[in-house]
Amino acid sequence: MEKQIKVDPTKYEKLSEDGLKKQLTEVQYNVTQLSHTEKPFSHPKYKSDGRGVYVDIASGESLFSSKDKYDAGCG
Repeated sequence: MEKQIKVDPTKYEKLSEDGLKKQLTEVQYNVTQLSHTEKPFSHPKYKSDGRGVYVDIASGESLFSSKDKYDAGCG
């Protein structure tokens, strides 16, 4: 059985708008804060098959394990 990871959402805090603009690239900011989308197949992790935990780039909160990835066939 896999070990469950407990996440405390109160320990994550979203940066201010200015902080986000300083930390994120233009594409990252537009996608995470303005609901834009990336060009299909353009993300650096597109072909990544490494193991690990994906995190919210704006807050650092854990999102999901790479074991949970699947190919939705939509880019």
